[in-house]
Amino acid sequence: MTDKLGTCEDGDPACPHCHGHCQKRAIVVLYRIDMGDLAGTAMCEDCCCDAMDSGLFDTRESKDE
Repeated sequence: MTDKLGTCEDGDPACPHCHGHCQKRAIVVLYRIDMGDLAGTAMCEDCCCDAMDSGLFDTRESKDE
């Protein structure tokens, strides 16, 4: 499934890994928890860790629990 995700879509200029310009392969789709995010954002491992630490993102699997 990761091949279908393409490159990381992180656009956060505060990301310590890419400063909003990531070109790594995405491994997961994360969803904003503070809004009705239906599409999600594909992210690489590094940006995913930073996004999850922010408390503003979660995985779809976690939402279904």
